[in-house]
Amino acid sequence: MTTPLGTELARIGQLQAHLPDPVVVVLGVVALGAALLEDIWRVLRHLVTLVHEGTHATVHSAIGHRVVGVTVKRDGTGATAFAGGPSFVSLLLGYMGPSLFGLLAAALIRSGHIVAVLWLAMALLLCMLIVVRTAFGYLLVVGFGVLIFVVAAYTSIGAQVVAAYVIAWFLLMSGIRVIREHGRNADDASQLRNLTRVPSGFWSFFWFVASLAALGFGATLLV
Repeated sequence: MTTPLGTELARIGQLQAHLPDPVVVVLGVVALGAALLEDIWRVLRHLVTLVHEGTHATVHSAIGHRVVGVTVKRDGTGATAFAGGPSFVSLLLGYMGPSLFGLLAAALIRSGHIVAVLWLAMALLLCMLIVVRTAFGYLLVVGFGVLIFVVAAYTSIGAQVVAAYVIAWFLLMSGIRVIREHGRNADDASQLRNLTRVPSGFWSFFWFVASLAALGFGATLLV
């Protein structure tokens, strides 16, 4: 006999119906509000930091290097410690992380595997537990993970689909805000300047254009 959780897990490989375009646009506006309203942003910026640092760690590990650990602070900042120092590609993709994961979520939604977005998010958060090195970071990962799990395992399919769309929209939009806030003063831009001798402003401009392009392309997948 299939358990309720087993039923939810089985939906990962199933196809779900897309939401009507007007509803998708409204959810985009909701996600935009979450990225702009300061009271909400003070909480959700920690999720964006986890994605940013998680991208550093994932890329650095994928190209064969060791990650020492990830630090996430209460003020919303974070850092990733690399064994032997950072690589060019891991530095380059950090600020693009939210946009890239937003695109991945949008692609899953476009393919009809909408609920899979929630379970993928939980899997990535679980991976973060391996590299997070601060109590606050652990608390954040567990907190966001439990929240997404509750939605994925104990709410209706309609609520899960809505949540997946909001996650995709929010990641696509929040990446732009972070890049605009940090600009050429971003530590990653400074490290890239030291590695390549290319000015910090170039990297912040590159990230900004890339994040805008990701939002534009992601929107065509979602609507």
